[in-house]
Amino acid sequence: MDSKEVCTISLSASYEGASSNGGGWFKDDDYTFYSDGRVFHEWDENDWSYGLTEWLSVADLSDGKKARFLEKASEANKPALQELFDLFS
Repeated sequence: MDSKEVCTISLSASYEGASSNGGGWFKDDDYTFYSDGRVFHEWDENDWSYGLTEWLSVADLSDGKKARFLEKASEANKPALQELFDLFS
């Protein structure tokens, strides 16, 4: 079975939120979900450590993090994302 990209969800702070915290640059925190239960995470730690990547599985994600993904997902992507969580958790 070929793995297909399901969706990408960003948990990055908004530009307005980053600006209010004293910085005009906000950090990436993006997750791309695949149909085989893999998750590609791309994020920035700080201004000197950015473009970091790691592979995770759906099972590695906490229930709280999964809830945040479902909140941020578009209505069109929520059913597929919930199905991934149900299959691979």
